[in-house]
Amino acid sequence: MMHVREISADEYHELLPHAWCFVTAPFAELNKARCERCVYLLFEENKPRFGLILGIRGDAAMSPFSAPYGGLYPFDRNVSMEKIECAVDAFEVYIEQQGFKTIRWTLPPNRYAESFLGKLHHVLLRKSWELTSYDLDYVVDLVGFKKQDSWETLGKEMRKNLKSARNQSFQFYPTDDLDLVYDLILRNRTAHGYELSMTLEQIKQTAQVLRVEAFVLEWNQVPVASALFYRVLDTLPMLIFWGDLPEAHRTSMTYFAYRIFCRYAADDCAWLDLGTAMLNGAPNYGLCAFKSAIGGEVSPKLSFIKRTTL
Repeated sequence: MMHVREISADEYHELLPHAWCFVTAPFAELNKARCERCVYLLFEENKPRFGLILGIRGDAAMSPFSAPYGGLYPFDRNVSMEKIECAVDAFEVYIEQQGFKTIRWTLPPNRYAESFLGKLHHVLLRKSWELTSYDLDYVVDLVGFKKQDSWETLGKEMRKNLKSARNQSFQFYPTDDLDLVYDLILRNRTAHGYELSMTLEQIKQTAQVLRVEAFVLEWNQVPVASALFYRVLDTLPMLIFWGDLPEAHRTSMTYFAYRIFCRYAADDCAWLDLGTAMLNGAPNYGLCAFKSAIGGEVSPKLSFIKRTTL
């Protein structure tokens, strides 16, 4: 029988030190002020089977409470459907005992663990969890970029733009200058009428607990674009923010993306998470087109809600 118990952040970290970065204790502890209470759950049946981090606000429990995704994390991604169902059953008993009225989970994109997530989706829907969002995440297969000549792995539109970029004076480099990186991205968002979801200070704080990597692109010796990535795992980078200035060359982002992909491929990363292409629940068609043009493939990211009958 599956049992659920609350454990400390330290114990959770000791048990799952190498989980996806957004479902680790250090990241949750950094952001726990964004909820009333942060709870670490361990699911056991003879041995640890799953972990789950919850943020509590009133009578609502959510995972994540300040991240792109959360939900049930398996100790073994090849876990059986039966064990997943037992865990969901045990969790539903737990939430009723705690008096929670609504529970929200946003799970990682399918590419993270297709077999496990496919089974979990099935169990949640069969257990009358309501599907509330079907997000479009984009991922890039980097295997082709490890070849000596990666040109043939590129799409037609990307090859066309890269040919034009060859005539431009671009310079690409990694940087620790988060102030510069943030300034460029902020100027990009402001020019398009969007806000940034994080402050510079929040990014610097995150860099204390996660592996944060940043890149800059110069055009004619002037910084015109930047990008910020988190290492979800040692071999899995995820794009958090990127953008170029209005005055940048039209091929700047294509060239920038290509150089980033080549760099991560050389670092033995098999694929890269480009993040969502949704805006307030609807596709941002321009962003969808761009991420597709640079080689991104769609990986669905699902969100669920469970309402209790208390």
